[in-house]
Amino acid sequence: MRQIRILTFIGVIACAFPHAASSQDASAAKPPTQLEKSRRFLMRYITFFDTIPDTEARLNIVKGIAMVANADANDWVAQYQASYHHLMIAESCADTINRNYQLERSRFYLDAAEKANADAAELTALKGLSIQVVGKLLKRSNDSLIAANLKTIEQLHKKGKSCARSQLMLAEDLLNLPEGKGRDEKRAKEALLAALPLFDQESHEDPAWPAWGKKRCEALLDSIKK
Repeated sequence: MRQIRILTFIGVIACAFPHAASSQDASAAKPPTQLEKSRRFLMRYITFFDTIPDTEARLNIVKGIAMVANADANDWVAQYQASYHHLMIAESCADTINRNYQLERSRFYLDAAEKANADAAELTALKGLSIQVVGKLLKRSNDSLIAANLKTIEQLHKKGKSCARSQLMLAEDLLNLPEGKGRDEKRAKEALLAALPLFDQESHEDPAWPAWGKKRCEALLDSIKK
């Protein structure tokens, strides 16, 4: 019964976009571009992913996000979202084989986003998040990778290329390095304080532009204050 509900739910998502498009009065509105169609579809998947806790349903939703990404290799935002959501679902996978598969697909789409000329600050932030999640799930030290990502973020910030998520990951990198090897709680707190207002201030025309991190930033800042 649960499987039937999930399949029915996914079917509703798959049908949602064409139904919305057909319900419009073609004579009253300009036909949507291919990118607009893609975004409507992508945003439906993202919205459902964020509101549904069921892991099995989320696995199917991630397949939908990947499907949108596969439709256009030059759409870095779709590639990015596929990478991010595969990474998020990996954290909730109890099955090791499936978890590792999700991590592999996340890396695949992360590389695809980079090839599609993704925004440098957003891409580096996602790379940082990936390093942290992979290290946690596979229980291995990623100090050298964290240090390298930290250096990249610092270089981007010096060039004026930053965003809320790059500030957040700057802080996380500084906190996750060992004492004497780059850990700096004071700088991390400064980066978190700089990041927090940016989550509300930043705006983009693309509705699927990366938007994750605010709750993560608030929780981390709260833990430092304590």
